[in-house]
This record gives sequence, C-alpha cells and structure tokens, in this order.
Amino acid sequence: MAYLNRVLETWHEAGITDISQVQARKSPAAPVKKKTVSAQQYTQRQYTEEELLAVSDDLIEEARKRREQSGMESGADGV
Repeated sequence: MAYLNRVLETWHEAGITDISQVQARKSPAAPVKKKTVSAQQYTQRQYTEEELLAVSDDLIEEARKRREQSGMESGADGV
C-alpha cells in the first residue's frame, strides 16, 4: 500500500490528473534481450525414417530385456 501511496503522491506533485498524462510521461520500455542457454546452441540433428525406426527398435528391445531381468531378480513370473 505504501508503494501505491508514493506513486499517487508523485503524480500529485507533478500535477498529473488523468491517465493520458501518465502515459505521456512514461519512458519507452527498453528492448528485452533474449537470453540463450548454452544447451540451445547446437545444430539440430536430422534423421531418416530408417534411422528412427532402428533406434526405436533398439530402445524397445532394451526395455524388454530390462523388464525380463527385473522380473527374474524379483522372482516374478512375468504375468
């Protein structure tokens, strides 16, 4: 509330009585610099459909093996 009171006092001291005077008094906003993260500074990879299928097949097979291993370690019958 103190902030708002100070803003209103400042406007009163400056003789501001309506919103158009406030807007005329405002300084233009400084342009915002876009930050880039170092992780965003890389060349995007391009894959063929065949490469994507091969990778997905490998991932599925790896997941299947891990599931079987965890089932054997815990004594589960895989159902």
